[in-house]
Amino acid sequence: MFRYLEYAVERTVSSSYSSGLTVASGFYIREDASSDEIFYYQAIQVTASISGTYNFISDSEIDTVGYFYENSFDPSVPGENLILTDDDGNGNRQFLIEAFLEAERVYVLVVTTFDSSETGTFSVSASGPGAVDLNSFTPSTSQPITTTTTVAPVLSALSGGLSSAAGVFHRPDSHDEDAFYYQAIEVSVQTSGMYTLTSDSKLDTIGYFYHDSFDPSVPENNLITVDDDSGDISLQFGLEVYLQAGNKYILVVTTHETQETGDFSVLTNGPGPIELTSFTPSTIQPVLASTTAAPILSALSGELSPAAGVFNRPDSYDEGTQYYQAIEVSVQTSGMYTLTSDSEIDTFGYFYHDSFDPSLPENNLITADDDSGDISLQFGLEVYLQAGNKYILVVTTHGMYETGDFSILTHGPDHVELNPFTPSTSQPLIAVTTPAVVSSAFSSELPFNNLKFARLDYDGEVTDNASYYYQAIEVVVSTSGMYTFNSHSDFDTMGYLYDTSFDSSKPTEKLIIEDDDSGDEIHQFGFKLFLEAEHTYILVVTTHLEEQTGSFSVSMTGPASAVLRSSAK
Repeated sequence: MFRYLEYAVERTVSSSYSSGLTVASGFYIREDASSDEIFYYQAIQVTASISGTYNFISDSEIDTVGYFYENSFDPSVPGENLILTDDDGNGNRQFLIEAFLEAERVYVLVVTTFDSSETGTFSVSASGPGAVDLNSFTPSTSQPITTTTTVAPVLSALSGGLSSAAGVFHRPDSHDEDAFYYQAIEVSVQTSGMYTLTSDSKLDTIGYFYHDSFDPSVPENNLITVDDDSGDISLQFGLEVYLQAGNKYILVVTTHETQETGDFSVLTNGPGPIELTSFTPSTIQPVLASTTAAPILSALSGELSPAAGVFNRPDSYDEGTQYYQAIEVSVQTSGMYTLTSDSEIDTFGYFYHDSFDPSLPENNLITADDDSGDISLQFGLEVYLQAGNKYILVVTTHGMYETGDFSILTHGPDHVELNPFTPSTSQPLIAVTTPAVVSSAFSSELPFNNLKFARLDYDGEVTDNASYYYQAIEVVVSTSGMYTFNSHSDFDTMGYLYDTSFDSSKPTEKLIIEDDDSGDEIHQFGFKLFLEAEHTYILVVTTHLEEQTGSFSVSMTGPASAVLRSSAK
């Protein structure tokens, strides 16, 4: 029930985005500027994987300003939905915006400049408790903005066709083993800036954009971006990319469905002309089209038990607590293959190239998956396997010390050789077969010192009325590890956990995690997360309804005892 909280740990995850502001960029009139000044901008859609506080920092040779919006941004009404703004918070004329983001909620970061009509490249780094998706987009506007200072975009075009005589490849994101016809087009510019490349065809096109080179047998290599249906015409791709003068890029035009044929055109738009030249790329392994390629299945059965090896999962914060089975994988035919698990236990799959050392589980890791299989709580991996190469599949579990049987099923253009083996390790890990679980508890009642505050609602916003009784509880553990909190009460509780300190007037600051009804008992909060030894956390116990009163208790379980005491705040 709480498995995703294993990742809501006290760590910092970094994400980044790079682009540029040019005369071809969107522009608007900032509210704090005169009406005859325009400012080029880049709108970036922001989505966080985990709720929490994030920092957004710019890095550029130009003086940047950042504006942070909730839900949407209209350049003709720049004050609407605005949450935060900053100019020089990071020093050196760069902005720093600190914001609490709700998981999977859409925000918009607008990057612009302090001086009007300024251009140049920039990057934005985002850091916080989870990964952040940063995707540029062109916002709609209720009132078009015009100016006499704009420069007309330069258009270029190229026509081509996809047929049975064209090259074929396996798309990087395709689940089909059938081949896709494609056309590779070399792209170069003499003027650096933001360019758009869109398709026009009766076919349903997809565009893949590469840097330096493209090998159809290894379509993931050098891939910059991909698009399916963002073009101005239905079912046509639309790519917006920053092109550097003197660099070589490759646009690969292909289709959504397998082995579609027909004509297409590529239209470009930007601050300068684009050179578009069709060519036939070289490949280390030719890909052949086959209209009758039946998928071939392979299978292997195994078991996870105390006799199996143990290791620290790359993304796990428990020490030596997952049993695993290492399986050597090889094929005689290169292509896209799927490897899925089938088991009554919750499996996790890690896929490596060349070798696997359980004491260094990050080394040679290609990809990992938890629950993408066709069966509930089973992994599903889709990988391109090169004939003659050695790969390692590591089967393990989501939870600690889980045991049971499993099967591995493969699906692809040829038979897959699956051979279990015991890998060598530079530092053996010892399984703890009887992990201790220590319980701690705290009891009190509300109201406590008649303290009230305006708690957060379900959207992460502060409620209107400061009418919720609460008690702040200081939490310190002696051993780092995963701990579980559960509340017990006759009234409907809510729990908020903060890092180091809690300010009732600023309930979003330093917030780590919150919960309402995920506890073991009805209408009780419960969460599980990683706590660092000797680090101070603040648990705030409050109520779902206003001015509720009564007694409550909080229980904790984990690898060691916890100190729970009333906080002064």
